[in-house]
Amino acid sequence: MATHMGQILLPHGQHFLLRDRDGSYNKITRTSSRFFLRVKLHRINMENLELRNEIEKITEGGATTLREQVEKIAALKSQYPHSIKHLEYRNVDPMLNYNCFMYALGTIGSEIIIKHLKWDAERKCKYGILFGSNIVLRLIKKGILNQCKEGEVIMYFSDNNPVHGGRIKDDRVISKWGSDCLWEHTVWEVPARYGNRTERFLIPKREQVESEFDDYAKELVAIKQ
Repeated sequence: MATHMGQILLPHGQHFLLRDRDGSYNKITRTSSRFFLRVKLHRINMENLELRNEIEKITEGGATTLREQVEKIAALKSQYPHSIKHLEYRNVDPMLNYNCFMYALGTIGSEIIIKHLKWDAERKCKYGILFGSNIVLRLIKKGILNQCKEGEVIMYFSDNNPVHGGRIKDDRVISKWGSDCLWEHTVWEVPARYGNRTERFLIPKREQVESEFDDYAKELVAIKQ
């Protein structure tokens, strides 16, 4: 941690967070050896920042195996008390494996979604068919994914882009970090890369999500053919 003219600079990935006297934060990014980009962050959540940075290191190459990842996150409790619980490892069966958004939206094992993902993977991801941020934004825009303060689906945002998703259960979150492990945690016990804003949504109908993804995948193929 460093100080700057009575303010505080907190390390945050490849950025620094500069706290103003009004309690708001600014993200400072080095754009060259001489110039910095300053962006004011009005709604940034600073809870568990140091813990989140440590989780980030572990999940982004700081562990050689998933078992080591689980052990290192558990060991963080001695320095940064947390309530993170490991639930399960990645499934080796491609039909049962899933990412955070598939878990959050209840589409694990969807034959329609997996068909498109597998088809594109066999073509070295030529068409960029992913069940990721773009489909989440599309579902929100189409009114298939609807905001609700008591909704069971939680989405994490960075610069208005959904970067992570999970399910709320008994005031805790269950989410998959990347394509690796499934975890149970509080809202802000997550890697730093998952942003600083959340929104909750109602659980969408599975068939609507599948239909929208089917259209989305076909559109991507048509554009690039």
